[in-house]
Amino acid sequence: MRGARLSALVLLVASSYFGAIDAFCSQSTVFLQGTWSGTITDAGLGTGTLTISIGQKKKTLNGGWSASFEGSGFSGNLKGQTKGTLVVVKLASSQFKKGSCGLKFAGMVAADKIQGNYTWAGCGSEFKKGSGGSISVATSTGVFGSPPPSTPPATPKPPPTPTGTPVPTASPSPSAGLTPTEERRVCTVRVVRRRISTRRR
Repeated sequence: MRGARLSALVLLVASSYFGAIDAFCSQSTVFLQGTWSGTITDAGLGTGTLTISIGQKKKTLNGGWSASFEGSGFSGNLKGQTKGTLVVVKLASSQFKKGSCGLKFAGMVAADKIQGNYTWAGCGSEFKKGSGGSISVATSTGVFGSPPPSTPPATPKPPPTPTGTPVPTASPSPSAGLTPTEERRVCTVRVVRRRISTRRR
């Protein structure tokens, strides 16, 4: 009986621990700033190429995008946010007939890719409401998982070596750092030595 209770307690603690880890990971912010490119497959327009440039401040995303389909192309701006590995953005463009028209995209980040689906919204008769497609893009210059490292400061260059005649540096005074009494003693010794040297000559 005690063994069964202990096992149940261990499972409960483990479940709470890993649940807390999952909750933390789901709230952590991934860093998506950079250029992403790949494919966009639309129910009405077919398959095209898509390039997205993302700027990021904390969880807020902004930037621009361009898509090319056979016989048509669009470009504009994007706004959205990220929560954990979930990315939600709206791609708008002044090329759409209605200013409210845009692609509402929701996808997941995995390694260096963002994949998900979108629907057209606020487009009137230009694009049928609820229709849409899928997007799959990968990063070439972005950084996933953490902000880009700051550029280390440049190492200062050593001063150039002088090419002229070197300027002699003054030798430190033998009495430097001595007290006045010690300085007088040093001077007395110097005078005595000079006198002895003069007499010998």
